[in-house]
Formats: sequence, C-alpha cells, structure tokens
Amino acid sequence: MDMREEKSRTRTAILKDLQSLSPEQRRQKSTLASERLISYLEGIMGHYDTILSFLSMGSEIETAGVNRWAGEHAIRTAFPRIEGKAKEMVFRVADPADKSLFELHPYGFLQPKGRQREVDTEYAVIIVPGMGFTPDHRRLGRGGGYYDRYLSQQGTAVLTVGFCFSEQLIDELPVEEHDWIVDMVITDSGTF
Repeated sequence: MDMREEKSRTRTAILKDLQSLSPEQRRQKSTLASERLISYLEGIMGHYDTILSFLSMGSEIETAGVNRWAGEHAIRTAFPRIEGKAKEMVFRVADPADKSLFELHPYGFLQPKGRQREVDTEYAVIIVPGMGFTPDHRRLGRGGGYYDRYLSQQGTAVLTVGFCFSEQLIDELPVEEHDWIVDMVITDSGTF
C-alpha cells in the first residue's frame, strides 16, 4: 500500500471513531479540552500577541469556548481563509461572535470575508486542527496540505498547538517529511 492510500485509510478509520461519538460526548470532550487549552493559554499569552484559531466543522473538536475566551480577554484572534488561484491559506482577524464577518467556503467551513485584515503571525499561538496526532506531535491533516504549507513559512516565534479529541491521538500515523510536527498536542484527556 502506498503512503497516499495508507493516509486515506487512516483518515477513514479516525473519522469513523469520531462519528461514533454522541453529540453529548462531543460537547463534554470539547469542553474538557477547551478548559485544558485555556488554562495553558492563560499562562503563556504574555509572550504572544495573537491566537490563530479555527471555526470547527463537521467532526472537529469544538473551538467556540476557546474563541469566546480570547474575545472576552481582548486577545487578537484570527481565522484561516483560502485565497487566490494558488489556494494559499492566510489568517484574517475577525470576531467569531459576529457571523456577518464570515462566509462559507466551498469545502464547508466558515472563513473570514476577504475584507478582514490579514494578521502578522510573528508572535502567535496557532491552534492547529488535524485528523490525527501522535503523542510525539506528528500530525495527519485532511489532505489539502494547507496547514503544512502555512506552518513551513512561519518563524520560530510561533507556538503550534494540535487540538483534538483523545480519539484522534494515535501512537503511529502515516506521515511524510513535509507533514508538520506541532510543538504540543492538547486533548480532552491530557497534554502531550
């Protein structure tokens, strides 16, 4: 089996596990993970000026609690937007409570409208979604490569935090050299 097939098979297996969670389990696990992430952010945000987050879609862990906390503490928060013919990912500042600032991307996720200001990410915490992570911080994305390309262009002053359900923490994942390794992973069951 080649790497692409192995990645696809792994994504399918993880998605099946996620779809088996009830809405109540998803809510409880998202709350636990968010509390863990917020507690961590409270201790480090003096070193960073921005949080690059995402708005959850489908089976992803819910980020609403973290995004709300950032807004309540006047922390500049930005969200991904896919732009141009090259389909480059940029982050634009937006208040997630104001849905008029967002539009639906054809892939099914909400993204800031193009008129929102692009953010400088020199001192940012980047909350990274993924289909799966390993305890040693390797990441399997959805297959588009957007985060891998974006993160490879960032400096060393950014902190990357994989954020997922404990069901997405896998001992071994099919990853390649270009697949980004995050600085840490936070789930409902622990910090790795």
